[in-house]
Amino acid sequence: MSERIRGPYSTDGMGVYIFAQNNFMFAQVRGWGGLTGGGGMKLNDREAAEVQKANAQFMVDAMNEKEAREPK
Repeated sequence: MSERIRGPYSTDGMGVYIFAQNNFMFAQVRGWGGLTGGGGMKLNDREAAEVQKANAQFMVDAMNEKEAREPK
């Protein structure tokens, strides 16, 4: 089976989960430890949340744009 999960795609608004059509959660954005941890970027929780939300939205926007260009 080569069919992929179809959009439109969206986030949960917190930058943690990515959903496809019919509110199907199919991806989780990870990296909190790298954003906040001592061996990582050492961001505070507010800054880390902003980065995680921006990354999730970037992925959703890219997937939606790609799907819009594909033939139906």
